[in-house]
Order: sequence, then structure tokens, then C-alpha cells
Amino acid sequence: MAFLLGAEKAYDREAMKALQVASLTHILLAWITMILSISIFSCAASLNAPAARELDGRELAKALRDNVVKIKNTESNKEGSGLIIGEKDSILYIATAGHVIEACNKPDIKFNDCIKISFYNIIEVTDCISIEHSAYDGKTRNSDWAIITAKKPNKLYWKKNQLVENVEKSSYDNEKVWTVNPHKNWDVTLDASSGGISINEFEETIDVETLRITEGLSGAPLITPHEIVGVIVEGSGLNGGIGISLNKIKKWFDEKNLPFGYGFARLTVETQPENAIVKLDGVKIGFSNLHIYVKPGEYLIEIEKDGYEKYKKRVEINSDDLQKLEIELREKKYKFYKDGRVYIAAGLATGIIMTILLEPSTADTYPPPPQ
Repeated sequence: MAFLLGAEKAYDREAMKALQVASLTHILLAWITMILSISIFSCAASLNAPAARELDGRELAKALRDNVVKIKNTESNKEGSGLIIGEKDSILYIATAGHVIEACNKPDIKFNDCIKISFYNIIEVTDCISIEHSAYDGKTRNSDWAIITAKKPNKLYWKKNQLVENVEKSSYDNEKVWTVNPHKNWDVTLDASSGGISINEFEETIDVETLRITEGLSGAPLITPHEIVGVIVEGSGLNGGIGISLNKIKKWFDEKNLPFGYGFARLTVETQPENAIVKLDGVKIGFSNLHIYVKPGEYLIEIEKDGYEKYKKRVEINSDDLQKLEIELREKKYKFYKDGRVYIAAGLATGIIMTILLEPSTADTYPPPPQ
């Protein structure tokens, strides 16, 4: 009898050891499966996602459609585009290519009869009030630009804070650019060149290599992933074209004391790392690093980037003030990107399923009882 009891105890100890080993083994396998699942799901998502900067540029261009106008020259039957540069007393100042309005810039022609202006998602067509500037000589490539004015439609809410004050070669050379085509339902077009744009600081022009500049795009904006840098003035179909840098237009606006953007204060937002979403009073205005013009007042600045803690700060901006925010974003302790929770859930579900499937049976783990 004592012998049988001892054998049973020995059997129980062996059985328990076998069960513990099996349990640890299947738990380890389940966790390995879960980790592999998270990695695979994350990699698959990143492979299918478009490049961040490319997506940012396209989204910004879509958000700036209200800033782009369609121009119809009834005298020459030419069509073009324009970019709203400033506003004062409900009068819009619009930059375009000089050759678009050339036929209307004559003493015997009335501007309001000759130039018709249409806006994004607004049915009414607006007349041109005046031609403030046009130095087009048909020879010098940096002379093909003009400023016209028009009454602002009541339902127009254009974004006045995406104009660059200083288009520097070091900052914008080789950037990809997008534009908005108002003659194709304000569609967004990408510069597909590998090298991006080239800034000529001496001529204050921008060379665009492979942006498909079709008829009607003269006067349309050149938009980087962060802001507007210039206006298209010349195109040659698939072979790109030339843009006028906002530097040149800004200088002229300063000389005439006209509003460039809001015309009040400049706020610069720089982050480390770059390409973070910047919000002003809850409204997305672009991606860092950027320079914006704002009315004097208090604003809530919010900065967001996947994998980093959200940044918030209230700033007071005074008239003619130049304010610069330099922010180093802090990484989150556990960095799972946009769909991290989905990946974790998928991994946990896989781990649980594997735990059940790998659950050892009594028959498999217990040694045969002593005979």
C-alpha cells in the first residue's frame, strides 16, 4: 500500500512538471505569434500607405482650393487661373500671369466687361474691378505676372495664412509641388519629377520640370507640402514650365502698401521632427515647418504627429509682431502609429486563438500511470 501511494505521488509530480512545461511552451508560442502578427500587420499597412509628404502636399492643395480662381478673358477668349494674395475692405487682390489679361489692359476696354472671375463652389461670377499691375513684355520670363482686383463674394472663406514671405533656395529647392486646376473642377495635380522644383533667387522665378501645365493653368499656385511658394506663368505641356516666386509679388505689395495675406503679423512654427500637423484654434493650417500671417490676437497652437505627444500652447500675437515657435516633440513611450490599436488587437486575438489551439490535452501531457 505504501508503495502504491509513493508511486502515485511520484506520478503526480511528473505529471505536474510535464503540464507546466507544456503550458509554458504554448504560452511562449502564443506570444511569439502575437508579436509576429503585430509586425506583419504594421509592415503591410506601411507598404500600402502613400508617402507622408506626398499625401500632405495633396491634402494641403485640396484645402487651398478656395484661394484659387478661374479667369475668363472675353476679349481674347483666353482662360487662366489666379491666386488670391490679399484682401482689404472686401476687395480681393489676385495674382495671375500677365498674358492672361493682356488683351484687356487697354484704355478703351472696360475691365468688368473683359475679365470674368469664378470661385470654388460659388455659382456667381465676379467682374474684375481693376488691373493693379501688369509688366508683361512678352520677352522677360519674370515679367509675366499681374495683379487684378475683384469684389469678394459673401460666401468665400479663403485661407489667408499659407503664403511664404521669403522663398529661399536652401529651403525649397527640390521640393515637390502641386497645383489646383480650376478648369477641371479644381482638381489637384502633382509634380511627378524626381528632382522637384528649382529656385532661381536672382530672377525670382521657379523652374518646374515635369508638372503637366495645360491650358488654363497660367496663374495657378505652386504648393509645396507646407505652403504656397509661387504662381505659374508659363507652361509647355508635359515639359513643365516657369513660376514667379512670391518674393517678387511680396516686394511689390510692400512698395504699394497692400495687404499680403492678412498683412498683419507673421508666425513661424518649426518642429523637430518636421512634417507635423499644425492647427490654429482647432483648424488645420498646414505642416511644419511653416510661416503664416495672422490677425493680432490670442491663438491656441496645436501640433500633432504620429508617434509623438500632442503639443498645445496659447500665444499672444501683436500687430507687426514676428513670433517664432521652435518645438521639439516628445516621443510617446509606446509608439504604435496611426492604426496601432488595430495592430495590437489583431495580435492579441491571434495570440488568444493560438493559446486555445495549443492548449495541451491531459492525454498528451500526463505520463502513463504506474501499473
